[in-house]
Amino acid sequence: MEVAPKVEKPIEVVKPTPVAKEVKPMAEVKDPRGMFDYTGCEQYTVQDGETLFDVAQKYKVALQQLRYFNHVPKDTMRVKPRQTLYIPKEPVLVPVGE
Repeated sequence: MEVAPKVEKPIEVVKPTPVAKEVKPMAEVKDPRGMFDYTGCEQYTVQDGETLFDVAQKYKVALQQLRYFNHVPKDTMRVKPRQTLYIPKEPVLVPVGE
């Protein structure tokens, strides 16, 4: 008596269905004067005793660029505790005299 060879069924490969990730658009953040787009910029909250110079050094940003980008008065360069500063993503062109 002959035994029939055992026939194996092919293995069915099931590929997982990719799950689409919901990509939320970044909220647009414009500066109050409408000169700059703060979207995607890092925000920093000034701490007690900090100066604009301290923040510029911390983020390795030119002091005048940080000042101009955040509309800090040129004559005083003062920032207040709990003031939000936006750190520019790329160099900011500061016009002569500004």
